[in-house]
Amino acid sequence: MDNMKKIISIILTLTTILVFNSCREKTIDVVVPQLITVSSGADIAFKAIGGEGDIEVEATSAQLQVTTDQADWCHLTVSGNKIHVVTDANDNLESRYAVLNMKAGEATGKTIVHQYGIIVREFEGAVDQIVKNKAVDIVLPYDANETVIVANSDADWLTLDCKPEQLVIHVSENESKEYREAKITWAFGQMTDSFVITQFDAKDAGLLGSWAWASTNASNNRSFPMTAALSQDEDGTVKMNLVYSTYGNWTFTVQIGKAIQIPLGAYLGEYHAGSTNRFVYALAAAGTAATSYENAVHEGFFNLTLSKDASTGKWTATADNPDLDGKNFRLEMWNTEKPEGNSASRIALKNIMMTQN
Repeated sequence: MDNMKKIISIILTLTTILVFNSCREKTIDVVVPQLITVSSGADIAFKAIGGEGDIEVEATSAQLQVTTDQADWCHLTVSGNKIHVVTDANDNLESRYAVLNMKAGEATGKTIVHQYGIIVREFEGAVDQIVKNKAVDIVLPYDANETVIVANSDADWLTLDCKPEQLVIHVSENESKEYREAKITWAFGQMTDSFVITQFDAKDAGLLGSWAWASTNASNNRSFPMTAALSQDEDGTVKMNLVYSTYGNWTFTVQIGKAIQIPLGAYLGEYHAGSTNRFVYALAAAGTAATSYENAVHEGFFNLTLSKDASTGKWTATADNPDLDGKNFRLEMWNTEKPEGNSASRIALKNIMMTQN
């Protein structure tokens, strides 16, 4: 029995030694992923207008392969260790990103292409404009992340030149001297709007000179006549002189196209009544009761639509302002130069018609 125990003990000892040696000799292989490293262009970014650039990776003996899920706007060409990237124009306001998946043999890697969205910071002068009958270039500068503006017109007498920093509108000479207008539609990607260019010359049309202003006082329906005159400066600016007896003699700039447009909210000058002098502003407001400056319409224009008598060649201008919903043309007068609160006094006029003398 003791011999048997000794034999079993020897067998166990030998087994332990064999197992230990076997474990000591066995090695565990650790697999380290092979990564492709970008040596230049890792932070490549493109402006909204699009463009092209290169990404280079560290030298690899295997053929470099690159794919991306954004292939509709990010186009790739691989040559050796260089990835040539071409991006289309981004018409969105938001930035966009393309993930590039790289593979060369067993090595893999990723990098990102970034393209900015459209940023329109400023577009000066994209508003309705009136020009004289002479040929002229209108230059409208813009700042829009160097994205080139897209613009078109519905008239053959305008030629549009879309440049990276400005929109140039070439206006042809108006040989007929007749009123004409054209609509220009512009776009930065998904942003779009329009404005109108009017070509009309008050002098060529025979609008300059004296006029009679007939109107009705909105408070008592009595006749309220004034005299008016239109003149034009060297640069084509048209001014109206409006005279109310000895109380007011006001000269201010107007725009003339299909209508004589009197700017609302404009300071006209002073009103004189004895020892009282007040500061006059042109507003539009309904009724005759006192109104605050904030509650009156003090932006835009009050329009006197033009028409010409074919037999006499004389013009008339009649108040026509559907956008103002029947509001009266008012000469509001304040005791201070800056209009604040309620005006000190006012002249509210309706049924206005100007007739050329």
